[in-house]
Amino acid sequence: GKNGGAARLDGDEQFAERVSSAEPERARASQLHNLATVVPQGAIIPAVLETALNSDLPGFARAVVSRDVRSFDGSAVMIPRGSRLVGQYK
Repeated sequence: GKNGGAARLDGDEQFAERVSSAEPERARASQLHNLATVVPQGAIIPAVLETALNSDLPGFARAVVSRDVRSFDGSAVMIPRGSRLVGQYK
């Protein structure tokens, strides 16, 4: 065929192929000096969805933060309750 006989990949397979063949990105660690301005990676942001999610198709999602998210040391509100979150899923 037109593709030289190559099988056509769906979106998930294309993503997996891209990620698995990519060279890992190098990073340099550094110390965080002001923990009052940091939300730790992996912090859970409590939120209520405004849109339904359908994992069969890519789309957008919106949610409203239901509780203040505080800095790493707890001294400051980094994401106030009522903030809107917008994201894309594939």
